[in-house]
Amino acid sequence: MIDELDESAVLTTRDIEKLLKIPRQTQIDLRARGGFIPHFFVGHRVLYRKEAVLQWVAEQEAKAVGADG
Repeated sequence: MIDELDESAVLTTRDIEKLLKIPRQTQIDLRARGGFIPHFFVGHRVLYRKEAVLQWVAEQEAKAVGADG
């Protein structure tokens, strides 16, 4: 589903919630702590670039694999 989007596409917090199953409140908490997907604001809306989301997911996978073994 996410691969169907244009490379320059931006995703909303609702998109992240649907695609990655990360509730919006958890996103808020993770952004406050740092280390979450790089994001930017347009007004009060939080937006994520698709390429940043894919990179963050890959980093999380690498950390999980590294922790396993």
